Amino acid sequence: AGAAAPVILAGGQIRLGRAVGIWAAATLLVALTAWAATAVIGFALKQVIETVFLKGREVELLFSQLPLIAGALFAAGVLIIFAAALVAALDYYSA
Repeated sequence: AGAAAPVILAGGQIRLGRAVGIWAAATLLVALTAWAATAVIGFALKQVIETVFLKGREVELLFSQLPLIAGALFAAGVLIIFAAALVAALDYYSA
């Protein structure tokens, strides 16, 4: 797969089967990396929340706190909107 990139970047063509194979390998690599990062970060975050903030209680207790869930969802929405605005501003000023 490594030799295909210079061919494509130089404007050449590769067979469709090879292109699909490269795409499938890249997609699998990204999916496995995302899964591993989510597992490691998620487990560590769960442990920190349970030991530091909940003093040994289960993290599932947080799901009964609707105002806390609402605040977290609101913060996530604000972060998404801010990130989109930042990307739009950077695209506008870089052109």
